[in-house]
Amino acid sequence: MFGFFRNNKFHLVILQVLREIALQMGQQMLEVCVVPPHSHSHTSSYPSVQSNAFQFLPPLYIITPTYRRPEQVPELTRLAQTLMHVPNLHWLVIEDAHNQTTQVTELLQRTGIRFEHLIGKLIRTKITCFML
Repeated sequence: MFGFFRNNKFHLVILQVLREIALQMGQQMLEVCVVPPHSHSHTSSYPSVQSNAFQFLPPLYIITPTYRRPEQVPELTRLAQTLMHVPNLHWLVIEDAHNQTTQVTELLQRTGIRFEHLIGKLIRTKITCFML
């Protein structure tokens, strides 16, 4: 567990919520341990966020539209660092481009997050407004 979760009411609330979710889904929760994947503490005996302890949770789909610009990779890196702590996540990154950006593809592969890197060129049309 995170060090600040031990003997903490917040920890107990999280465990109770997860037990309720498991009961509603008709499954038994044996043990739940939330540990950041890159924690500096001794966490080898605990499963990571992506482990089997969280397989009962439904997948969470995060959809991120993006486009080429200087801050694209830093912004996606920051978001990826946060998403790496979310269990059972599937990240859909949709680029407004004709081809996938190599830097974005490499970033997604390095994260270890399940992802789909899609291309969806935005069709821009001229809209004319008439006032009556």
